[in-house]
Amino acid sequence: MAAHLGLTTPGGQSVTMVSIKYFFDTLLPPLHPAMDIRRTVNKLKRMGTKSRRPITKHNRWWGFNIDPVERTAVIDATSFKHMADVARDIVRAGAVHGQEPSLSFHNNPQPMFYRGRDDVSLPDAYLVLTSVPETRSTWEQIAVSGEYDVGRWHEKENVVKLFESMRKIMREDPCRRFTFGFTIENTEMKLWYCDRSQTVASQPFNFITDHETLVHFFLSLAYASPVQLGWDPTIVTQEHGLQYRITVRSADGTENVYRTLEVLSDSSASVMHGPGTRVWKAVKVVDEQDHGDPVVLKDCWASSNRQREGTIHERFRDADSSDAFKEAFENSFLTVEQHGDVTVNSQQPDRTPIVLSPKEMESKGYKIPPVSAASNPFMASILWKEKPYTNSWPERKVHYRIVFKEICKSIKHITSLQEVFRALSEACSALKLMYQTGWVHRDVSTGNILIDSHGKARLSDLEFAKDTNDQSDPELCVGTANFVAAEVQSQDYEFRLGTGFSPLSEFRRLTSDEFRKLLSNLESATGPYPSDSSSHRAIPQPPFSFRYNPLHDLESLWWIAVYFIFTTEVKNYANMDEKGKARQRRLDEHVLNLFCNFTHRKLDMIDSGNERFSTRCRCLHPSIRPIGEDLERARILLATTYRQCEKKYRTITLEPLEGLHDNIQKLFLSISQEIGKLPILAHVLPATNSRPECRLTPVQWSSSSSNNGGKRSRSDSTDEDTSDNGFPVASTSPKNGKRARIECEQVESDLPWAGMQTRSKARVQTNNGRQ
Repeated sequence: MAAHLGLTTPGGQSVTMVSIKYFFDTLLPPLHPAMDIRRTVNKLKRMGTKSRRPITKHNRWWGFNIDPVERTAVIDATSFKHMADVARDIVRAGAVHGQEPSLSFHNNPQPMFYRGRDDVSLPDAYLVLTSVPETRSTWEQIAVSGEYDVGRWHEKENVVKLFESMRKIMREDPCRRFTFGFTIENTEMKLWYCDRSQTVASQPFNFITDHETLVHFFLSLAYASPVQLGWDPTIVTQEHGLQYRITVRSADGTENVYRTLEVLSDSSASVMHGPGTRVWKAVKVVDEQDHGDPVVLKDCWASSNRQREGTIHERFRDADSSDAFKEAFENSFLTVEQHGDVTVNSQQPDRTPIVLSPKEMESKGYKIPPVSAASNPFMASILWKEKPYTNSWPERKVHYRIVFKEICKSIKHITSLQEVFRALSEACSALKLMYQTGWVHRDVSTGNILIDSHGKARLSDLEFAKDTNDQSDPELCVGTANFVAAEVQSQDYEFRLGTGFSPLSEFRRLTSDEFRKLLSNLESATGPYPSDSSSHRAIPQPPFSFRYNPLHDLESLWWIAVYFIFTTEVKNYANMDEKGKARQRRLDEHVLNLFCNFTHRKLDMIDSGNERFSTRCRCLHPSIRPIGEDLERARILLATTYRQCEKKYRTITLEPLEGLHDNIQKLFLSISQEIGKLPILAHVLPATNSRPECRLTPVQWSSSSSNNGGKRSRSDSTDEDTSDNGFPVASTSPKNGKRARIECEQVESDLPWAGMQTRSKARVQTNNGRQ
């Protein structure tokens, strides 16, 4: 194990620090063969007049006769104004005959320093691609972003500014694969590179006196092609509207062009290190004409060492050759039209570069100095911290596209609570199909349950689906944090740890004879278990390993149902009595605990006393409370099954799961039918300002990490909160966004649920009344 020095991004991700030479050799576009850095530096010392030579007789850049920090005691927007002159002089001195520079350097005339930044603020400096039409947004023209600070020790603020600028570039433009940047604190300059996998920074150097390094940096960028600067040649922007022509290439070399019609989803693009998924409604283009029905085109960055989603889709589709399975599969999952890796150069897949480990860098002659010689050792110890190198090095990703025939909408956009539970019932059938063929989904979430044009629910996003019998497919810690099973989040078998548990004690609270009948399968499943070698009905377990199983998929479905009933609002609680307001405040606290606090979340699921979740359900509105009671019964059903499956220490037996999918499906369908009888629950309005869902970072299991309580690396998402165990969860706090709400039709006022409406609608009515 080696060690290296590194910064962290605002989101907490590690920044890999490399030497200047490694940055030039590995990440920066290569210099034009006709360029000679030393000759260019000598030319800069001679060109111009005696009083205006780019490099003065004091061996400093013109305009920087003194260090920026000595120019003024406070931040001054003019301290780096001459950087534009420096960049133009370098480009002019290194000009190649017959070739025009592709970039132009600009200083922000009105820079907004750290505390004054807003969402539209441009970087302090930027290099703009001259070939991009001016009709495109500024962020779509910026190739390289730069940030200044005269303070010698304001490195952290510069990192925050730069990372936000690079994130905006990657978010705003679907054509961007990666981006470059630079930061300057007084005289110290660092070069930056960022893609969907990692952020890399060079060691600092003195930009005023280290002329060759600065010349190399600007010349390599100024004459680079758009592809070398991070633009995607397989996406062509159409100037009328925000439409694109995207080329999709299959593994056999077949290429088709699709024209985008509208954006269906792009929230994932805001997260710098991740899949960066964008989904469009599109149509195939043949001979410059639209051809066929609209389809869905998904563009993302997938794990390069794993099978692609389309390949996994095909493997699962072929898991059973029976006609009944084929028909069920076509009704429960999407249909793939085409898929393949994106190629940009020499027909090679577009992958993020591999950055060597510090030990490997040193073996190849790329030695990283601990700190810059000009740095203050005390401050350096604060900013640059020693970080151990482990196997959790940034995961290499590959650019990937897949086209689906069905155009669907996510369950989180459904405006009927009745439809929500009907969709959950149908999703349960899809999970049953996976279980019967020995597969697990591993990422059941609101974003992956879709409703097609016929109102049929389909389970999507099989990127992390896995055949449990496939030993070559590594175990990954994946899932959407809001809905992931408690055991998956803790990476431990929580239900086998309980002692003195009696299933009968969990049934005492049940009053429904019908539900007792649904539980009978569990009571009959306590007999002999199958051997460890019996197909997919048992999963052999090493003493300290954890493996995903079908129960975890079902639990995720349960959390989705809980999410929908707990993220509803009742009528204008400004007009509530004190008792109603108190209940609403408690409900808000329950939402935070259920979806933002892993400790509470785990205890709610594994609770043997059947009190925690039941108590939370008492805060639900009277019209919603019966659904909560049904979900408590489903939780007991899941918890009991968990304990039966985990009875044997070295084996997880799946025999108790027989019939469980049918039971959960019937329960969700029954809830949907009951809701249909209540006009008060007619409409559910989706959240309008919620933060994006976040995924757990895929991490390969290792025996060394299993002894650490099963904990794994936190997600790379910058838009995440972190629970007290270090795992990320998407915030559902009312402070950070409006929660999903129920809007009711007019009903008789004597009903206990009468008069429910959205909070915002009630406020409008209140304001109108005041007027």
